[in-house]
Amino acid sequence: LPERETVCAGEDLELAINPTSIPGNYTMHWVGGDRNRIVDSTDVLNSVFRSSNEGEYVLYYTIEDDYGCPRLDTIEIGVFPTVTVAAMPDVDACEGVELQFEANLTQGDPSTVTYAWLGNVAPTTGKITNFSSTLPGTYQIQVSAGDVNCSDQTSFNVTVHQNPRVQI
Repeated sequence: LPERETVCAGEDLELAINPTSIPGNYTMHWVGGDRNRIVDSTDVLNSVFRSSNEGEYVLYYTIEDDYGCPRLDTIEIGVFPTVTVAAMPDVDACEGVELQFEANLTQGDPSTVTYAWLGNVAPTTGKITNFSSTLPGTYQIQVSAGDVNCSDQTSFNVTVHQNPRVQI
């Protein structure tokens, strides 16, 4: 296992252990009371870590060879928050009108996320963006938290209506 892994809260992280340097048969188990509740170890070599709680975890495991020689190792796991962006309604706009869009979260801490707007919007980052209603289309907002890119996105359509022309 690597020394550190990261995962989003509520998602599974497979902990595939490959003890190739151990000769013969071996036994293995996870060590630590609380740790056993967040690691599914029905198949110890292919265990699954799962936690709904953000934070840092240190898991310990031991491997013992045929001669009874143990090896203790650890893995650190960082659990980052899950984020969910609220649905954005479709928009009808008149040609040439400047609009402002704001992304809101239904889950997660707005101060810990980054925002990325995709489409005919400026600026492309930040909770609020401006839209120049010259190009209709489908636009997206993506929000991300943590270094594992715990993210969510939503799309919305913008229909641009041509201004009426008056002839005198």
